[in-house]
Amino acid sequence: MTNPSAGVPAQRRHPLRRLFLLDVLRDRESRPALTWAAVTLLFGMVVYSLLEGWSCSTRCTSP
Repeated sequence: MTNPSAGVPAQRRHPLRRLFLLDVLRDRESRPALTWAAVTLLFGMVVYSLLEGWSCSTRCTSP
């Protein structure tokens, strides 16, 4: 396994971009997988909220 940043000067490395996976978001090849994951998660949240009956009126009231 090789170090991808071995030949890159220190000022060219972007640790925050790697930390927050911004390089993955900008990569065109990974977009379909990220889109599929986001759509699946959103669909699951909507279905779960419908099945469980989440609503702000029952959860957001103070006792």
